[in-house]
Amino acid sequence: MEQIPLPTNVERVQRRNWHWNGATIEQVDEYATGSVLHSLRHTEQTRLMLTLDEVGA
Repeated sequence: MEQIPLPTNVERVQRRNWHWNGATIEQVDEYATGSVLHSLRHTEQTRLMLTLDEVGA
């Protein structure tokens, strides 16, 4: 797999994958320094993002 260079302020990205009940779960943790261009609301809380793929017709 080709290594993609990280942006300047990103120190590392850690990914974990596992399969559960027919679904693939991917946890992505990004570790960065410095400031960001936008503020994130609720930064003290866990966030969940879903991407759904349709299989079949």
